[in-house]
Amino acid sequence: MKHLFLEGPVRTGKSTLLLECISDIREYAGGFCCIRLTDSSGNVRGFRLAPPDADYREQPYDGSLPDIFLESGPDGMKKHPEVFETSGIDYLRKSTGKKFILLDEIGGFELMSSPVRSEYYRTLASGIPCLGVIKSAANTGTMIRRSGFAAEIAAANAQLRRNLVTGFSAEIIEYSSAASVSVRAAVNSFVDSVISR
Repeated sequence: MKHLFLEGPVRTGKSTLLLECISDIREYAGGFCCIRLTDSSGNVRGFRLAPPDADYREQPYDGSLPDIFLESGPDGMKKHPEVFETSGIDYLRKSTGKKFILLDEIGGFELMSSPVRSEYYRTLASGIPCLGVIKSAANTGTMIRRSGFAAEIAAANAQLRRNLVTGFSAEIIEYSSAASVSVRAAVNSFVDSVISR
């Protein structure tokens, strides 16, 4: 296994589990994490990209925060693909020499960007192990229905998932709250193996 990804229902703790598992070794990680932004009632208002050593806990929404790639507004969810095309690619290119690369919550609308897709594939082929969360087919379908995103995202997500497994020796583990102990053990084992390289 060269890369490890988690998938599963939204807001069940996939990214939190990964970030907890690497909390003491984040200086060895390249890539990015996604931070959920909420209003005072706890409703999701958006998401932003940040480096792996950022405080990954939910943050209060503030439209002036850097690298917000998705935010809710009066007309629904507004996408900012340029965040992936600038900061996202920059985070990945700065990962040279790191022990592993964090790819948190990939497989969404950013796949509609050819430069982002190319950078993902370059990263996966770089020889540096990747650890991340990929949107499941079910979550991608829900995102398309609820947010009016392009249906082509589902095909791009399916293609990425196939390529991960068949072309890049990745394992995709189904996460659920009931399986959190065994998934945490698998993540810790993966992290131990890449740190000891």
